[in-house]
Amino acid sequence: DRRTARIRAARSAASGSPEKTPSQGAGAEVWAAGFPETEGLSGYYLEDCHIAEHIPSDNFGAAGVIEEALDPKTAELLWEASEKIVGQKFAFP
Repeated sequence: DRRTARIRAARSAASGSPEKTPSQGAGAEVWAAGFPETEGLSGYYLEDCHIAEHIPSDNFGAAGVIEEALDPKTAELLWEASEKIVGQKFAFP
């Protein structure tokens, strides 16, 4: 229908990424929680009911996950910054 087409065509002004309804946005998590092919998988970025592909950092707004998001040192720095913001320490995975 026309409403669905508008939702699919909408792009975020901030990132250029496709905008989704809450139900559409939850799709990957529901897929990961309920389907046998995801059994035992952990630590992956999900997108549109599949594991997101790696993309170059300069491919702004494209589907996928940039390499910096997978960098362990960046993850540790983000974890530490998050602990400072909330004022609490957590075990780093």
